[in-house]
Amino acid sequence: MSSPQQAGAMDARTVQALQQAADQVVHAAITRGTPPLTPPRNEPEIVACFVIDGLAAIQSAWDALLKPSGVLVGMTGVFCHLKPMVSFRHGARPDATCELADLLIVHDDGFATRRGGPAGPTFIPRTRRAVLVQAKKNKTGVVRAPDPTQLHLYRTWPRFTLEGTAYSIGSPGTAEPGGRYGLIRTGGRRRPGAAWHAVQPAPAMDALTGPTLGGYMARMVGGWPRAGRPAQPGGSDDWSRLVDLLLAPAVDDGFNIRGHGIGSRRSHRLAAFASVPRPGGSWQPAGPGQPLSLLVASGPPLLRLGFGDVGRGRPRISTIHIRTASEG
Repeated sequence: MSSPQQAGAMDARTVQALQQAADQVVHAAITRGTPPLTPPRNEPEIVACFVIDGLAAIQSAWDALLKPSGVLVGMTGVFCHLKPMVSFRHGARPDATCELADLLIVHDDGFATRRGGPAGPTFIPRTRRAVLVQAKKNKTGVVRAPDPTQLHLYRTWPRFTLEGTAYSIGSPGTAEPGGRYGLIRTGGRRRPGAAWHAVQPAPAMDALTGPTLGGYMARMVGGWPRAGRPAQPGGSDDWSRLVDLLLAPAVDDGFNIRGHGIGSRRSHRLAAFASVPRPGGSWQPAGPGQPLSLLVASGPPLLRLGFGDVGRGRPRISTIHIRTASEG
């Protein structure tokens, strides 16, 4: 892994260590899952295992690596297996439709002040990067002829409509670093081992041509180029507006994965997965009988999302929100 030529970026050794820690968690999510999702059978279940049980483990490992440098880490995840559909012009079709993504990953870097005001400590974001990920799973991690409509979306980013609002997030004919295919290889005789890679969209894709998902997340946090697309919290440009929209899921809809005994629930209570550690570095709800919910938080309370940060309205997409901050 070569160092980036960009001011303020983390060194290659630190990013490599972050990647290794995250890759171990991703591998476990693919191969073993997490109770009651054991083992995951498809892309939604892998995403669920990673979000529900993986973020706390990654946060704990990254915290140990970054705290000596004075950097705090917090993570919040939302699993939501809905399909946000977008429509756009594609060739002769004026209203071609496809799924926007399976997962949104956002990294906010900023400052943490413990002085604050009456509301307590404050996290002040400075920079944001985000990436949309469309998951594809098979044994080898080689994908040929993916859905042509979605490939056109990811390669050109034409003007599209989501929930009645139009977005123009890219120049037609150019690929933006805001979209990647997440190729999940489960392992086979020709390519043993399981991993999840973030690959640039193409008519034929090989997982090994892109960094692992853990490596991509580490590069985002490290400030490396072409690892997530810059956005601005509350910004007026269409990419920033889209990220803000997708980061505002509801907490009143549970999720249901057939065959694993997770029923659909309706509750405004959040399962505090970060509050009770258990062996192996994973986390469990704070109290018996507490419903399995959409929101999973780990890290310092200062950097976790709370009720005030979670919007009402229908959840749209699974998200991983990483916050890093220098304490001031």
